[in-house]
Amino acid sequence: MNTFNVLEYNIYLGGEQRIEVEEDRTKLLRKVMRRVSPDLLVLLECNGWEKNNCALFRDYERALGMKGHLAAGGDFSTALMVSGRVKVLSFDFDPKPYWHLVMDACLETEGLGEFQVLACHLHPFSPAERAREMELILSRVRPGTEALILGDFNAIGPTDAKLPADIPQTFRERFVTGGVIDTRVFSLLDAQGYVDLYRKWHPKEPGYTIPTALMRNPLFEGTRLRLDYIFAGPQLARRLQDIQVLESEETQRASDHFPLLAEFRLSD
Repeated sequence: MNTFNVLEYNIYLGGEQRIEVEEDRTKLLRKVMRRVSPDLLVLLECNGWEKNNCALFRDYERALGMKGHLAAGGDFSTALMVSGRVKVLSFDFDPKPYWHLVMDACLETEGLGEFQVLACHLHPFSPAERAREMELILSRVRPGTEALILGDFNAIGPTDAKLPADIPQTFRERFVTGGVIDTRVFSLLDAQGYVDLYRKWHPKEPGYTIPTALMRNPLFEGTRLRLDYIFAGPQLARRLQDIQVLESEETQRASDHFPLLAEFRLSD
């Protein structure tokens, strides 16, 4: 294989709770993941996966034929899983001082070499806190190392600032500072040379990642937003071959977020 696939997915409250419909979300989620067959899988909101000696996490490993690590701290956990093509050189996570934890791993694979992965689920309510969290995340990048920074940023990017004009007033304060959409998180990434991969590949497509048909949050009132992102350093960004928001019948029902899949070229 000449490509390397990265899947980022907020699976919503552990992927188990049945929301208004009596449907096994675990089966749906695994079906989506198996179809993609990622080399690197980052799952957010793996709530409860640390229980019973990480039984649910181990079930996912077996079902997907992958190996990984679980970052469990507080109510919201993050899972990293890799295919047999990937070597995990180091794995760490930091539950404080973040609203949700930050996962930090160093990986190695043929064709891409060694690179760092920082997975985050930024503050859901405060733009200022999200910016503070991103400063801390960027400070974790190892000098001279290419990095992927990905996850649910809970933020609206500068290229999307005019798209969600219908955000309800009750929801607007999560994104607005001084009357305008707060994009400090993205300014910090841009200043360090990180590339928004979806926007690089799709300059004009909205790339909405919420809501799905599963979400029943009256705050949205039909508003669609792009909250999930994959940012990459310049060397990794140059190897981008494709990136898509996976919107299908299954992903409409599996979580409240759509997954984000990036494909990298391994050979020039």
